[in-house]
Amino acid sequence: MKSHVYNTGQFLRIFEVIFLIIISIASTIFYFQRHTITNEKSGELRALFKHKEQQLPDWKKERISDAFFIKNNQNIMNYLDNFQNNETFIDTRTI
Repeated sequence: MKSHVYNTGQFLRIFEVIFLIIISIASTIFYFQRHTITNEKSGELRALFKHKEQQLPDWKKERISDAFFIKNNQNIMNYLDNFQNNETFIDTRTI
């Protein structure tokens, strides 16, 4: 009977060692994959930021160009003046 208890104890000890090895390997893999994914996503975000940084001046130029177009278009300015002064509605299809 003692040999049976001893074999169970041995089995549990071997199971503990195998379990600890598996946990250690899984933890190591998780750490390295997390580090790799973090670096990869950080690089993607940097590229996206750089792209948006380059787009911003172009967007600003387009908005300024739109503002100048509206300012220099007499029909649109009349419509906006009438709208601001709550005068009669001007049909926008005629502009």
